Amino acid sequence: VYKRQGIYIGTAWDQAESVYSGYHKYVDHVIVMRKPASEIELEAHDAWEKGELESAFSLFCQCAELGQVGCMLDLGYFYDEGLGVGIDKEKAMAWYRRAYRRGVSAAASNIAILYREQRRHRLERQWIERAVALGDGDAEVHLAKLYLAGKGARRSKAMAKALLTKATTSGKITEVSREEAAALLRELEGEY
Repeated sequence: VYKRQGIYIGTAWDQAESVYSGYHKYVDHVIVMRKPASEIELEAHDAWEKGELESAFSLFCQCAELGQVGCMLDLGYFYDEGLGVGIDKEKAMAWYRRAYRRGVSAAASNIAILYREQRRHRLERQWIERAVALGDGDAEVHLAKLYLAGKGARRSKAMAKALLTKATTSGKITEVSREEAAALLRELEGEY
């Protein structure tokens, strides 16, 4: 906490409040400085890696409330899987939706998975299509498998093949999904 021209600036409300109450005759304003959201996010990930799930959850909550989209996604995951908090699929869905509204394709994929868990395949397909629209190569593989299985959409090998071909050249795909797409393509080409 420090004072500058009649303004006390602190890093926590308790510090600023104690200074303010002690010198209220001389203080014009109290400004509370918080850690940047990006710093809180790093602390949350460190806590998660150390297995301090309740601490990580608390930090992700703070960070998500400050608008950090990565924290919104992580907070949704913590609710989804019950990490540091009880499983709450509704809260997971709410946080995933907030992250999706800010352009996070992984959030759309996670929403699709929540619908898959409920066996609501049409909604699963609709949400995975949103992830595909955001350029997510992993989602292209997921959608291709829905077309191959006829879940949430009419069975279409041609549509699946087009999606898998696109996925193999995607810049936003994990190596595991790229390999799966290639294997599925080889399997489909063997059928023709």
